[in-house]
Amino acid sequence: MELTLLLPLILVVAGVTLIAAAYYLHMQAKEVEYLIQQLVHLDEDARNDPIEFIKSTLAWMKRAGADKLHVRLNWFGEVLQLGDTVSGRSADQEEKGCEVFSLGEGELQATVLLCPKSSLRGEREALFQVVKQLWLRLLAAQLNGRVAQLHLSQQQMQRYEMFYKHDLKNLAQFLTLLNSQIDRCDDSECVLKLVNRLRGVLPSLEHRAQRILRFLTQKNIDTAEQQTFALSERIQLVARMVDVQVAIEGDATLKAYEALFEQGLQGVLENFIHHGERNEPVRIWIEDQGVGVVMRLRDASMQQPLTAEQRVRMFEPFWTTSESGLGLGLYLARQNFARACHGRLDAVNMPDGGWAFELVCPKG
Repeated sequence: MELTLLLPLILVVAGVTLIAAAYYLHMQAKEVEYLIQQLVHLDEDARNDPIEFIKSTLAWMKRAGADKLHVRLNWFGEVLQLGDTVSGRSADQEEKGCEVFSLGEGELQATVLLCPKSSLRGEREALFQVVKQLWLRLLAAQLNGRVAQLHLSQQQMQRYEMFYKHDLKNLAQFLTLLNSQIDRCDDSECVLKLVNRLRGVLPSLEHRAQRILRFLTQKNIDTAEQQTFALSERIQLVARMVDVQVAIEGDATLKAYEALFEQGLQGVLENFIHHGERNEPVRIWIEDQGVGVVMRLRDASMQQPLTAEQRVRMFEPFWTTSESGLGLGLYLARQNFARACHGRLDAVNMPDGGWAFELVCPKG
């Protein structure tokens, strides 16, 4: 009799339990579906920018069940740390209960340290694994997409390089010929006016043309001869070419591939045109430290320190904050300095709170 009375109650409790369990699983599935939608949406917004993707998805991965998420990016020769701080160990050292993943290749690589919350059990852990695998695949796709984007841009540039070099060579030859003819064409008032207008600019243009011709006809940098020159004099010459005012303190002699060094310096000075204070001169400090030459460049716009991400992204190819730029100036400048004198161009924070470009060229 008692069993007969308890049976309906047992059935009711079992039914409520099943309904509650089904509702719980339904809500968990909805949560995972929502997280997946957010990750996919943020992946589309990132547009082959792995750094932006990682930053925008960190909070969502925490919501999915990640206790610690740290990413170390090897980013075009720089190292950038994103996510949670990993104290006392590197990102590729696996902690208890954590997993380490290596993604990407070449100039773009990511090492991911991912630790789930210890409270994850059962279906919560299984659902976290689904979100984790999706996030890793999206990050890998972001890295691969960025590399493919870079290679495509380089291929497009190479297609135009032949035409660009041909036109540039003709222009350089024309300017050289024009400068040699002007002195013989001063018997006409009209020509004299033209000569007077061009006489002031042609000498610097001729030097620039000769430099371009030397660089374009230089087949192998390994067989070219390095030149020894005074840095302050060379800086002033390049500054006049790009119409940038400079104030130089100190001097040193440097042995380097002249054309490549001037191209690197031109790239840095042109960056001040697009991003600096045109009404203020670029201040340049030169110091011969015996084992190498150090040069720092700075203007009035560089008063706030840079973040680690800003220092890394500044030299990233095809990344720019200027509407008129391609994002190649500083990237190519760094490459040119490396080839010219085994130099290293960086953006460094200064003791007074601002920052400066720093070029270090070793001797010997």
